[in-house]
Amino acid sequence: MELSKEQRDALKSINDWHRSLTAAVVDGDDAMMRRYLYWLATSCGVAARKLGVDLEQDTYEAMVEFEKAVA
Repeated sequence: MELSKEQRDALKSINDWHRSLTAAVVDGDDAMMRRYLYWLATSCGVAARKLGVDLEQDTYEAMVEFEKAVA
């Protein structure tokens, strides 16, 4: 599946927030961990929608669809 620039950017955002969250965990910065975790979760939702995943389905089915979309 060829991804559009918008879809690639959404997936890159997940990677960027994950990297920031990991750094905050290593630093032990609780406030930043909460902030980055929020933005990571938000980015995952945005990417799922841009990849056509129906977030109304149960979590397992949505996860399987997401994995198929990015495979």
